[in-house]
Amino acid sequence: MIDPIKKTIQQIKKLPVNKQIKLAQLIQDELSWDATFLNTQDELATLVKAALKEYKEGNASDKGW
Repeated sequence: MIDPIKKTIQQIKKLPVNKQIKLAQLIQDELSWDATFLNTQDELATLVKAALKEYKEGNASDKGW
């Protein structure tokens, strides 16, 4: 484990349990998002191609979002 993580864990250990739980959940959420994103690259590429095709065919409109 790298030193910055070790230092951070030492600081986290000093926090109240409820804050430790919140931090743990944030970290787990981030790791989960990274895994999901990496495992769906093919699906995302397919969706991008479909969206570009719709746009080029004039079947998309600017919603101002």
